[in-house]
Amino acid sequence: MEHRISTHLHLTPLDTEHAGTLFNAVEASRESLQKYLPWVKKLTEIRDAETYIAERIQLLNAEYFAIMKRGHFIGVFAIKPTNSQSTCEIGYWLIDKARGKAVISRILGVILPYLKNVRQVHSVEFHCLESNKASIKIAKRTGASLIECYSSKSEFNAAPRLMCLYRTYLQNCKPSC
Repeated sequence: MEHRISTHLHLTPLDTEHAGTLFNAVEASRESLQKYLPWVKKLTEIRDAETYIAERIQLLNAEYFAIMKRGHFIGVFAIKPTNSQSTCEIGYWLIDKARGKAVISRILGVILPYLKNVRQVHSVEFHCLESNKASIKIAKRTGASLIECYSSKSEFNAAPRLMCLYRTYLQNCKPSC
């Protein structure tokens, strides 16, 4: 399902046809993306982008979208399942040029009401690196509170990273719910 956020901004289901533009987006923003996203180190050619997309679109009950602005790919937005049917996780990344322009806030202004009213979701989780101040700020703007911090180790990083779980309850959320 496509989501129109504004005249020039929309979410379209992520597809392997996006592999080339996704790869180019990662290449253009590699240095900043790999600070927060360990899988970026593994994405070194278009075939890797195809694998990245294929793995994500095959996940059960997850929705991955290409973020498109004026017809250009600027990132990925995901709605992912959690252990609770009434809760989902939001994940996203943007190219450097798209950051700081309220793109994710505008997306959440449309997606949170959709999750609440159509998908009957009661709460949304944001898992942010402790050092990712921008993502923490976005989570807090939705009314999210810090639930816990935990250590996370991935196949891409030798050292564990400190993650913070923020949760917002959609009956109380701030952006147009």
